[in-house]
Amino acid sequence: VETDRSVMQRLLEQRFATLADYPPEQGKPESVFVNLRFNGAPFKIKQNWAVPYSGVIELDYVSLRKPPPDAEPISREELDRYLAQLIQNSMGKGAGAQGTDSPSIIRHLGSHYYFTCYQALEIVEALGSKDVENIQTLLVLLHSRLIDWHGFGYVLDKSLRPLDTTPVCERLGMHNVFDKVAAIGYYELNFASDYHRWVALQLILLAADEPGENMLYTHYQGLSIAVPSTWATRCPRKGLFIVYYCRSQQVIARVVKRFADPRAIPEFWEEYQKP
Repeated sequence: VETDRSVMQRLLEQRFATLADYPPEQGKPESVFVNLRFNGAPFKIKQNWAVPYSGVIELDYVSLRKPPPDAEPISREELDRYLAQLIQNSMGKGAGAQGTDSPSIIRHLGSHYYFTCYQALEIVEALGSKDVENIQTLLVLLHSRLIDWHGFGYVLDKSLRPLDTTPVCERLGMHNVFDKVAAIGYYELNFASDYHRWVALQLILLAADEPGENMLYTHYQGLSIAVPSTWATRCPRKGLFIVYYCRSQQVIARVVKRFADPRAIPEFWEEYQKP
């Protein structure tokens, strides 16, 4: 369909523009076109690739752009107006007018406003804990709209049960969700995924650079292991790797100083990234 081909062409142009502004780290998997498939098979785009005239392309488009330095979060008045409608919808009392259903509100918020992590959690609360699908969609949309974006993992963990976070990480790509500034936490990484293997490699490289014992409870295929040194250059291509990554207070402070965007550190940072 020519219309679909035109949309794909525009997405491709946006991808090249994004990668020009945000060059990918060496060895990092594709970060803009995530879960890309052509006619049902995994597919990688090369520099000179042109949109074909036949076939089916599937992908999740992920924005790598963060809020600009002058971005302001949605105002209290505007947010309260949307929260009231979402609460009404969650109670089954929505007016039903066009654009007032919860999915429409979420799409509008995710394309028109910036937010703090606390504001994102207010929206999640208004949706209600049972509205998992809309919460998942909200978190995907707000991934690039949070001013204090180093707290995205906190919002994810507070919003959904661990099992329900998986679709969010799949749609965004685990390698896009991972934040080395906020690396403390529990990981289940499927080595069959390029995205998960890249995250494992980042953790291993961080552990080699940061002092102390920082990879705890490491398991591979259900067995407790010491991470082999060879994984620093090449991880296995299958199997489940489990690890809890930790840091001392001194390392946390050093990482924030070296790598963090100061404006992107959330108010709850000390609660989120505990030694």
